[in-house]
Amino acid sequence: MAVRNCILILGIICSLISNSKGITEQDTVAFKKCKEENGMTAADEVSAKSSLLNDTITDTQKCYWVCLLTAFGEINADGSLNEENAVKEFKDLIAHHKIQYSDEELKSDVADCAKIRGDSTCDKAFAPWKCLMDIGKRLYRKIM
Repeated sequence: MAVRNCILILGIICSLISNSKGITEQDTVAFKKCKEENGMTAADEVSAKSSLLNDTITDTQKCYWVCLLTAFGEINADGSLNEENAVKEFKDLIAHHKIQYSDEELKSDVADCAKIRGDSTCDKAFAPWKCLMDIGKRLYRKIM
């Protein structure tokens, strides 16, 4: 069950990141750029994905994710959370899985996440995204 939970939660996270458009050439360039900017190997990249689920993420991995999330428009250039995108993506997910979650509750939860700021440079932008992942986990529990 734990493996299935991890796979489904990662699926929710990926759907939020991908904007339901699939991986484009531009996305591939962003992955490469962010990997190079943060000095990550292929193994580091795999580790960065699993670290999202087990809360063992390093500052380097946070910077990698912030770079990607900025490239994908989920985090604004100033490091703030793109609340409009987050709400839209969650609404799509909620509608697809027919989850009971009011628009007001969703907007409030996303706004609360946007207020969260971490300590380090990359954590300041990553912390709100981590909060969104927690919303995704709560939504997953409603699916199951």
